[in-house]
Amino acid sequence: NGDAPFWARIQGVAVSTATPTVTIAPSATPVVEASGTASLMPDQAIDLDSGQSGQADEDDLALELNGEQQYQLIPLNNARIGISGTSRPGITDCSGTLVATDPIRLSEQQNGMYLCYRTNHGLPGVLLLVKLPAQGAPLELEYLTWAAP
Repeated sequence: NGDAPFWARIQGVAVSTATPTVTIAPSATPVVEASGTASLMPDQAIDLDSGQSGQADEDDLALELNGEQQYQLIPLNNARIGISGTSRPGITDCSGTLVATDPIRLSEQQNGMYLCYRTNHGLPGVLLLVKLPAQGAPLELEYLTWAAP
């Protein structure tokens, strides 16, 4: 009836809980299909799957002078190319870069610019414009094509 006193004993018990640990697994290093340097003069092309020049139906990129006498990189045989920026992209970055069959005007680029590409076999890669072409001087570039699509 609420007219008698009562008492309660509260006793805390320590409970141990395991603290989860996070283990970060190292990411696999992508396998490289081809890499190297190349020098291209106008009307020369390169196969970025093998690093060979003048492979005709296997070539991925060609250097050409357009009607306005401006140098441009032309994707060949359904290869695709896109501008990435001035920081070196990885395979994940290049896989997310918009690439197209449209030519890249080199007059709008600068030395040290990175481009991402997909070869005519669908392999992703990154290309560095080391030295832009000038009157009588070739386009110098570095490329790296990964084996994983």
